[in-house]
Parts: sequence; C-alpha cells; structure tokens
Amino acid sequence: MVAMRLDKHVCMWCGACVGVCPVNSIILFETRIEFQDHCTDCLICERMCPVGAIYHVDENDGHIQLQSEI
Repeated sequence: MVAMRLDKHVCMWCGACVGVCPVNSIILFETRIEFQDHCTDCLICERMCPVGAIYHVDENDGHIQLQSEI
C-alpha cells in the first residue's frame, strides 16, 4: 500500500494537485494539504506537482520512492 506525503517546505500551495485528482481526495487548506482515505494511489498528483513537493511512501517496507525513480 502507498501513502501520499507532502514536503511542506517545498509546496507552494498552488492547488495543482487538487485539480488533477480524479477522486477528489486532496483538500487544500491555507497552510496544509490533506490526502483523504479514498485516495486510489494513482500518483497523478505526484507527477503533476510543479515543484515536486508530493511523494509517496510504500507502507509495506517504508521505502520512500521519489518521482525520478518511477
């Protein structure tokens, strides 16, 4: 299983991830982004983030996979 994560030091809060999520599982607040439980792990948000602030973690082995590794 994959868990989506956000590097809040890199994120520009532009909302690009919110607009591309096919299941509307990303909520943008003023100072944070939340990934909801109904995320399907499609990784579109990770690929579309203009600054690379979104990444995913394999919850089975804890490996952080960067966008460049896909």
